[in-house]
Amino acid sequence: MTAKDIIKKLDKLDIYQQRRVADNYAEIVILNSEIFICAEIMDELMGAPVSAAGIKPTEQDIADTKDFGGIFDEQTLYKKDFDRARILVMFWPWQDGEHITLKVVCLSKEEDLSH
Repeated sequence: MTAKDIIKKLDKLDIYQQRRVADNYAEIVILNSEIFICAEIMDELMGAPVSAAGIKPTEQDIADTKDFGGIFDEQTLYKKDFDRARILVMFWPWQDGEHITLKVVCLSKEEDLSH
């Protein structure tokens, strides 16, 4: 599973902006109206979020996401280990209430997963 594979699973979404899509990292912007569809897909693929919006993330979640902008109380984090990689998916709502940046990070098992 790669970041690009995750983005392909979101093909039903109306992607507002595609910033970068590569195997190890992807970043897109979706409309807030699409969040429930996106969350449903992520729940199916990744399980429940490890840190949901409105809940303070753990120190480990903060450390895991530090190199990619971090995770904060108003954001959502999914994290799952696959055979060859750890996938992190972050939902970053914008202050305008209309957009959400979706970041997908794929860390290979060969990399240090303990960030």
